[in-house]
Amino acid sequence: MTNNNKIVTRYGKKHLMTTKGKLIKDKLKEGALLFIQQQGVRKTSVDELVKYANISKGAFYLFYTSKELLFF
Repeated sequence: MTNNNKIVTRYGKKHLMTTKGKLIKDKLKEGALLFIQQQGVRKTSVDELVKYANISKGAFYLFYTSKELLFF
């Protein structure tokens, strides 16, 4: 079995990015692309993004500090 985990640094702390974490980030990016095409950055809310990715708002902020960081 291969280990697809990698170490990521955030706020000077190292975290293990698991395969599940990668799937969540991919789903958030997919949702961001969909919503930016449909309604733009300003009208897209974090609530819509977390609902699309099926995660909590707190979990969103573990991956991105703002929706703008996700979009850009």
